[in-house]
Amino acid sequence: MSAEVYQFPERWCTTDVTIASGSVTSSAGAIRGTKLIGVATPVGLQGGTFDVQACVDGATYLDAYAKGGAQLQLSAGASRLIYLGPDDEVRVGWVRLVAAATQTASRTITLVSAP
Repeated sequence: MSAEVYQFPERWCTTDVTIASGSVTSSAGAIRGTKLIGVATPVGLQGGTFDVQACVDGATYLDAYAKGGAQLQLSAGASRLIYLGPDDEVRVGWVRLVAAATQTASRTITLVSAP
């Protein structure tokens, strides 16, 4: 008996951002109007949360807020895939993350977004 394997098109995009050693703010991630749905963190990440900042013009970053009015903050930790909830939609041109703690080494974080 053989099993058929179906190929589905990828329904997500990944974009890497970096928090430099000695910093808390990541580089900008161009998600180009897709919806941010998750964040994958590396081993060694310091800090228990990320604040999410969004940008529509490529220059000015503003704190992102959920539909309920609270600032969008993600629980963070080393080696995690963190999903955003349905009320936490971020669909803009660029995103960056602000960690709660200064990083002791450069950290690359992967933003996961979908159309």
